[in-house]
Amino acid sequence: VDEGLARDEAYYLAYDGEILGTKVLAVYYFSPQTKILGRGAYIFMGADEVNSQQVTRHTSLHNMLATDYGSPNRNEKLWLNESARGMRDIDALETGDMLYVTQWGDEQIDVELSLFASNEELMNRVLYSSKLFSVVIDEEIN
Repeated sequence: VDEGLARDEAYYLAYDGEILGTKVLAVYYFSPQTKILGRGAYIFMGADEVNSQQVTRHTSLHNMLATDYGSPNRNEKLWLNESARGMRDIDALETGDMLYVTQWGDEQIDVELSLFASNEELMNRVLYSSKLFSVVIDEEIN
């Protein structure tokens, strides 16, 4: 566990390890004044997995988040390379030509789940942001 002051002076806590047998990087950002959580990120890296396992994990994370937050506000494939639209989804994901993005939110929070590639390795990322406390953090560091 690494904790301390980030470059932008906001407090953070970072965890690089495993959750349920999967390599995960988790980072939490806290308000320097109130010490209240404002943002969080989980990145599920699957270096030892085949990419189809990350697709399965994406489906599981999506279902878990939908159970907690209901129907998403946004659920789509984002094409980063229009000429790749004829490819199979898994191939387009692996080459970085497409990513999946799902977002939930209300007046208090934003949650985003994405599946994307880095060096042809698929990763799932979950971002959490408290609308109130993210603003407080931004005001405190600016």
